[in-house]
Amino acid sequence: MAGLARLGRRAESTTGGIWMGIGMRYALGAVAVLAAMSTAVGCSKNVPRHREAPAVVVGTASGTLIFGGPGPVRPVPGQVVAVNSAGTQSQVAVGDDGRFSMFLSPGSYQLSGSSPEVTLNGSPVQCGAARSVRITARRITRGIKVTCSLI
Repeated sequence: MAGLARLGRRAESTTGGIWMGIGMRYALGAVAVLAAMSTAVGCSKNVPRHREAPAVVVGTASGTLIFGGPGPVRPVPGQVVAVNSAGTQSQVAVGDDGRFSMFLSPGSYQLSGSSPEVTLNGSPVQCGAARSVRITARRITRGIKVTCSLI
């Protein structure tokens, strides 16, 4: 206890000046840190503290672009296009693994696609999903197959 009581007292240095005890130094250091923090917080008032919701609520269409015959079924690169009933189109590039994922407004879509690896007499073959896809807000519609076939 006696040691703690001495920390904040003032004493004379060998040069005759007065210095602050360790306790006072810590107190002033804490005040400086708090002042710096309040200044930093005051400067960041215009920065949003959370992610703002998107203006349009969307759902996700997720699936695979595949070559489906004749021969074995395999994923192919290319592009997939989604068209809703109003005629609005969205498209996404598809990598070598054939997987795609796209954000779409809620509604019903026809999905089609193409791949540079699937051609007939040098012309691209149109690929398509077997049925229309229904997209729901804030949900992922998985397992969509957009198939390219030569038959």
